[in-house]
Amino acid sequence: IYTPVSAAEKIIQSPELKLFPNPFSEQIFIEVEPKGKGPLLILIYDMNGRLIAKVAEVKSLKSKATFLWNGKNSNGQLCPPGQYLCVVRHGNSLETKKLVKL
Repeated sequence: IYTPVSAAEKIIQSPELKLFPNPFSEQIFIEVEPKGKGPLLILIYDMNGRLIAKVAEVKSLKSKATFLWNGKNSNGQLCPPGQYLCVVRHGNSLETKKLVKL
């Protein structure tokens, strides 16, 4: 039996996300390999859900790319050691990974 899948039921593939080195002390590389099309947004949040920094905003990402977060907030101040969340939005997908700043 064939049952068509509606657009809402299709599986959305998240981008592949790698953070290295993790934990880090000064800077961390964020490697993103898209699984579809669309704009890319990389954000860093603290563990309380506050936006710390916007690492990248790209209109279209078609192939693997590496971005750098320098461990600073949007005001240019160094963030204290602790745990943070790296959130990557690509098209309709979302991927989140924890990172640790020493």
